Amino acid sequence: MWDAFWFATFPFYAGNKYLCPICGGKFRKLLTEHHRCPRCGSFSRHRMLYLFLAQKTNFFSHKPKKILHIGPEICLQKAVSNVPSVFYTSGDVRDGAAMVKLDVTDMDCEDQAFDIVICSHVLEHVSNDKKAMSELFRVLNPEGYAIIQVPLSSAEETYEDPSIQTPEEREVLFGYHDHVRLYGKKDFVKRLEGVGFNVREYNSLELFDMNTLVSCALDQTEELFICFRSISKAPTP
Repeated sequence: MWDAFWFATFPFYAGNKYLCPICGGKFRKLLTEHHRCPRCGSFSRHRMLYLFLAQKTNFFSHKPKKILHIGPEICLQKAVSNVPSVFYTSGDVRDGAAMVKLDVTDMDCEDQAFDIVICSHVLEHVSNDKKAMSELFRVLNPEGYAIIQVPLSSAEETYEDPSIQTPEEREVLFGYHDHVRLYGKKDFVKRLEGVGFNVREYNSLELFDMNTLVSCALDQTEELFICFRSISKAPTP
């Protein structure tokens, strides 16, 4: 879909102001919504996650690694799964949306099976997020890490109300029709720590220089939560 869109609109978007590190495209402007890449469809948060892997980890080294990508975004799936040293599995609760059908609250995976787990903008859709977080902890190798992103409010505490059921109400109160809560940053970290994770929190300003922030159109308020099973295994990017 996005390749077809890219070829159809290339003359309008081609330029050198912006660079998408995921697909390598260069543009004079991006699509308005989420600063979307006209070529691969990546949002700002996808490019941040990819740059974290590329610049702050050994992800692209020759060391073999097993990856679980939950709710896989097409733009990231292509870039991550094509790395020669990666043994890649994608999972989604929807039929046909990934390599395997997978419920993040009850994953049919062995304990400590994966070196890296990617879970971006999934947990805000899950009613029992504590159980989902426990499952992420369970399937993660003690030497590995999970990369988690969620939409965050400016409040410290999470807002949720199970009685809010209609898409219209959820759109107003949680930001999207299919979200079941709006996380507060402080509370989100507490929830992750509550299932055993050691959490390192980074925003794009901490991770990347200003030239990268501007040229890759990164959201300077976007947060990455890097989660480890062990404090001793938690390097600082």
